[in-house]
Amino acid sequence: MIIWLNGAFGSGKSTIGTLLQQKLTPSFIYDPEIIGGFLTANLPESMQLSDFQDYPEWRQWNLHLLKKIASQFQGVVIVPMTLYQKAYFDEIMTGLAISGLEVHHFQLEVDKTLIGERLKRREDGTFNWGMSKVDEILAFFETLPLEQKIVNQDRSLAEVVDEIIARLS
Repeated sequence: MIIWLNGAFGSGKSTIGTLLQQKLTPSFIYDPEIIGGFLTANLPESMQLSDFQDYPEWRQWNLHLLKKIASQFQGVVIVPMTLYQKAYFDEIMTGLAISGLEVHHFQLEVDKTLIGERLKRREDGTFNWGMSKVDEILAFFETLPLEQKIVNQDRSLAEVVDEIIARLS
């Protein structure tokens, strides 16, 4: 089973993913950003793109590895990753679905003000990038089905995790 935690930067994907990993055993957190970092580090500057999700290889390699892990690992694969471009979202989610894998996609709902507050607290240089994308990300999320949304604002982390687990059955 794959649990894809989607949301804007600062929506709590990594935090919720870690808490889910503690409750769902065996489980494994898969980080698609590592392939993005690999591509950026191993391409000449003239070939680098501003968003690693724009590399077809990023999408293809992550899809390939997720299929491999999910089909061979006897546990839950947790993927905390923002996917907000419709074509890329469809490419990856459809690719996983047609492989016959059980995939649960959850979009963590947080308003723009709280996203900004959370990104400011990080102090890791992601504030400008995250805020430059937030409107585009939130606009895409408005198109997702209501049953995929999980409110991650004004409630405890435990409540959010428990809701996700309840929705898996």
